Amino acid sequence: MTMAEKTPNIPASSIEPGLGRPEVPSNVVAKLLLFTFAMVTLPLTTYYQTVDRVFNGNNTYAAAAAAAAANVIAFTYIIAAVLEDRADLQIKKKA
Repeated sequence: MTMAEKTPNIPASSIEPGLGRPEVPSNVVAKLLLFTFAMVTLPLTTYYQTVDRVFNGNNTYAAAAAAAAANVIAFTYIIAAVLEDRADLQIKKKA
């Protein structure tokens, strides 16, 4: 029994011979790394830049701003994933 027969939901063309797992496109990995980097650096930068300059030492407001920055990144990632999914579906419908 081949790997494609064992995993009927994954197209056989996306399974590399011998590895038994789907191939991940490089643009997906690059996008994930970009958003991971942003999720680590942007909230920290937001906190440390706003705690003294904007909120005059108020840690609560600076933490809220950092949390808001993290939420913006998360929502942006979700939107990018949905748009990528729609583009993939349109390509499949045309083919």
